[in-house]
Amino acid sequence: MRILRYIAAAAAAIMGCTVLGAQDIRADFEREVAANASVKKIDCKFSQTRSVAVLSQDVVRKGDFSLRQPGDILLQFEDGEYIKMGESEFEIKSEGRVSKMKVNANPMLKELKRVLGACMGGDVASIMAGFDSEISATKAEYSVKLCPKGKKNGMMQSLELQFCRKDMSLDWMKMTERNGDFTLYRFTDKKIER
Repeated sequence: MRILRYIAAAAAAIMGCTVLGAQDIRADFEREVAANASVKKIDCKFSQTRSVAVLSQDVVRKGDFSLRQPGDILLQFEDGEYIKMGESEFEIKSEGRVSKMKVNANPMLKELKRVLGACMGGDVASIMAGFDSEISATKAEYSVKLCPKGKKNGMMQSLELQFCRKDMSLDWMKMTERNGDFTLYRFTDKKIER
């Protein structure tokens, strides 16, 4: 048994994995991501990949992401469309039309805003409430997988997050629906102001 532990530790070291217990990894992650509470704004590039079973190809869109505390988020797509998420209202420009709605009117956008705001603002513990979670770590990143407990978030099967350990910024987020369709957001060229 002792030999297996040494082999596992050696393999993890070779792969760059952190060899800590699950509680240690969780504590380290929560402590490190809490530093994001000092973030005032983030500007970066992003890509959105939407994979739907009925489509033969994934739909990929790119643009600029902007977060301003206390919770204004803008996803500005290259084609001129956008999603603005404010404290109480969403504004969406799609197919040349602008529509506004209350935050509670669109559960998926509400969840997206909550997750992005919490990840970028250091309040990941609030996301984990109501989810079963797995956290793993390498020297370069933390990976978090959240699965709703019970029937919470009826459409969502899982939410996966990957954070860069260097600055604890969100590198990517994948929301997978119960039917297997998913939306993946990747964030690059990040400029973070604390």
